[in-house]
Amino acid sequence: GFGSFVLQGYGLEIVREMSNTQSDDNVPPSWTNIGENITDALKILVVSFVWSLPILLIVLIYAVFIIILTSTVNVDQDTINTLAIISQILYLIAVIVLSVGLSGFMPAITGEVATKQTIKAGLDFNKIYALTKGHYFKNILASLALSVLFIVVVPLGIIACGVGVLATSTYAYDVMFHVYGQRYMDMVQKNQI
Repeated sequence: GFGSFVLQGYGLEIVREMSNTQSDDNVPPSWTNIGENITDALKILVVSFVWSLPILLIVLIYAVFIIILTSTVNVDQDTINTLAIISQILYLIAVIVLSVGLSGFMPAITGEVATKQTIKAGLDFNKIYALTKGHYFKNILASLALSVLFIVVVPLGIIACGVGVLATSTYAYDVMFHVYGQRYMDMVQKNQI
């Protein structure tokens, strides 16, 4: 919802603060720039959408295939069911592979959008690739660990009768963007870009 949208903008502020601060002070930024957080969230939304286009293309191809498959009258039901199952398995494999692949670029994408504060920076494919080169698998491992965090921590808020969801979601987003900031700073320092 809207809360997670604002949290994404705040997350970009966390990454920006991390890259602007030379000290080891891990003081989170204040919540005084909600308008800027919303603007940042819009930027990362647009950039994420563009980077996700290959995944969306797979979804579109799958949807068209299923529409064609179900509207075919001359094929028996067993064949349709078999093709539907095979296509769904292939679809899921493709989406998972592309999603995990995209996660390897997310710290660089997030860092560029946060520090340059432009959509264009997040869509500079050559720079994102150059930053990510040599760090891709570390980024994927970090993203997978963050996925586990979301799977484990956020439901704890639901266990607390829904009241704690805000706190656990906020915590999970803060940790995610802090990790993205760490990965981004590591990539920038090692690549000297």
